[in-house]
Amino acid sequence: VPQNITNPEYEKEVSFAITSSARLKYEDRRFRQTLPLVDMNIKNGVASAEDYILKANCLLALHNDESSNNEVLSLINKAKAIDESNINIYKAEILGNLRLRKFSIAQQLLQNYISALNDMEVQLKEIESDITWDSNYKFIVSERDWANRMSVKVKVMQ
Repeated sequence: VPQNITNPEYEKEVSFAITSSARLKYEDRRFRQTLPLVDMNIKNGVASAEDYILKANCLLALHNDESSNNEVLSLINKAKAIDESNINIYKAEILGNLRLRKFSIAQQLLQNYISALNDMEVQLKEIESDITWDSNYKFIVSERDWANRMSVKVKVMQ
């Protein structure tokens, strides 16, 4: 009978590869294949903030009911506990709150997101020679546009 022996050091070593694989599956919109990968890191106690965010985003893509939306917010809180500065936390938290019809919370989170993006832009201006500058700038502009449009929509929904 095979035994399920866990090796915490091994789990830590492979968790990065598992997260990377999960990210690739997620980017390919293979949400159902992403979930077991991030769940493996979560179950093994080696999940990163990115693992929790990936799972939250998969749930947002696959489900829209009160239970899954509450789970999204729970996952986001776990991600925040690991790395509160992760910019990717905002969007899932905003969407989870919107789906739960918590419009005032979502509106505040949108304003916080816009502020964080503005801060990123200021920091980016200091490193204009960096080879990733263009893609980072496009991300900031695109996300800020999304957040501003969502803010207008949420004001109407309230």
